[in-house]
This record gives sequence, structure tokens and C-alpha cells, in this order.
Amino acid sequence: MKFDRTFYVDTSSEEALEFIADFTNLIRWDDSVNSVVKLHDTFAVGAQFDVNVFFVGNPIEIRYTLTEYIPGELAVLTGIAEKAKALDTIKVSQFGEKTRVDYTALITLSFPYSFADRLLGFVFKKTVDRALERLKFQLSS
Repeated sequence: MKFDRTFYVDTSSEEALEFIADFTNLIRWDDSVNSVVKLHDTFAVGAQFDVNVFFVGNPIEIRYTLTEYIPGELAVLTGIAEKAKALDTIKVSQFGEKTRVDYTALITLSFPYSFADRLLGFVFKKTVDRALERLKFQLSS
């Protein structure tokens, strides 16, 4: 499942990217997130976050690692769960007085769950869209 979204916010590109990439903030903008535990004191490449999400009636534990970070430009987080992998890529750029955010979430389900990819993609699309609307609100307020 791949979800590509682009939106604009009033926050600077540096502030927007740091807020989004620091997954301790996930709970503030993604209502499917039950909890986040930051496993490192510093926010830098290699930082890890244990994220507990509620998806299709089930709690799921995902360990995300910040694998790439260029302040004000790019963040890549890799998530590993028992039955899935996730790759979140966030690119930001100044666009006049606004910041353009390009967010791509790629979720790969393990066999045999991969057969339900289309159905789960339809369900997950609503979760992604709702979360990104809340993220835009957080960054613009």
C-alpha cells in the first residue's frame, strides 16, 4: 500500500519537518496511535520510537527508526512490525510564504496478509487522510 499526500502549512520547513519526523508527536495528530515511547534522548539519525497503533480492531506494535534526516528538507523513518514493514518519507520545501509537505507512506504486509492489501488499503486510506488533516491543523495553529 502506498499513500502519497501533498499539503501546505504556515510553519517553516525546519519546524514542520522536525515536528513530523519526531514520532513522539504522532499521538497529537494520528488518532489511531495509542502510545509512543521514544527510545533515545536525542533526535537524530538512529533514534527509535516504539509506536502502538490500533488498526482494524487490533493493537499493533511498530518500531520506527529515523534512518535519514536533513533538517528542513527530508526525513525517512523505517518501521518494523510483526506482520508488516513501513517506510515513511517526508520531504519539505519552502513555497513562497508556505511550506510544502510531501508525505509518502509505503506499507508492506507480510504473507499471507499481503493478499488483503487492497481491502486494507481502502480502510487505511481513511486513517491516513484523517491523520494528515489533523497534522495540517497542528502545523498551522
